[in-house]
Amino acid sequence: MATTEPILETQLVASPPHEVQLGYRFTVGGIIGKTFTVWWKHVLAFTVLSAVVYSPITVSFGLFYGSLLSPRPPAPDEIVKYAIGFLVVMGLTILLAVIQAGAVTYGTVRHLSDERPRLGDMLRAGFRRGLPVVGVGVALWVGTVVGLLVLVVPGVMFMVASSVAIPAAVVEKPGILGAFRRSFTLTRGRRWPLFAAWLAVVVIVWVLAAVIQVGATLLSVLLPPQARAVGAIMGSQLGNVFFSALPLIGIAVAYHELRAEKEGVDTAALAKVFE
Repeated sequence: MATTEPILETQLVASPPHEVQLGYRFTVGGIIGKTFTVWWKHVLAFTVLSAVVYSPITVSFGLFYGSLLSPRPPAPDEIVKYAIGFLVVMGLTILLAVIQAGAVTYGTVRHLSDERPRLGDMLRAGFRRGLPVVGVGVALWVGTVVGLLVLVVPGVMFMVASSVAIPAAVVEKPGILGAFRRSFTLTRGRRWPLFAAWLAVVVIVWVLAAVIQVGATLLSVLLPPQARAVGAIMGSQLGNVFFSALPLIGIAVAYHELRAEKEGVDTAALAKVFE
């Protein structure tokens, strides 16, 4: 008698044929369009999340450069204290970025299931799902850096193949290796379109952030002379505050689109894992 493997609590089962989005097609334009639609619909919530992530490091930059530009140069022991503080702030920023990744993934999936995610729900999801993201994020960063150091192409290939590992870790919780296996499986046959969509989103974000940075630099001339450099430096971080959620949204959208195309998982079923 044939036996079937038990379905894990975190696994999703493809919808019955009448619920599957027949003929669903993964496209570069679809990824880019949905990414900016999701961002714009919830721009306030995503901006608040990004502000929470980047506020510590922005304030740290301001204090550090302010001390360097002050009439009295900082003493060597003060520089050491600033360096230690900066490392602590960097660690805090990484932790907050992990929470942001879970929160943005939650918000994106909820939006794509025709629901309106609230900021509080996003934050709770970010804390609940943050731990699986840590290991995946570190492994993804190490693998990409090593690949780029060896040769640029292997690094880019690894980055694209594993690009939806973080949403897989947040939604399915398959473990670190399982998240990478899921990403490699889902992206197979769609890596060039994924790369094109990722590059387009990154370029658009870079241009938008550059506009914000130039504007902040120009406005800094309105500050007192001794504060202009610090104002320009802190203003340059506004691009991160406004647009850092966009790449995370794009990754979550790509994960959703790949599952819809390859597995027929409808959006409502995908969102239920957060309940």
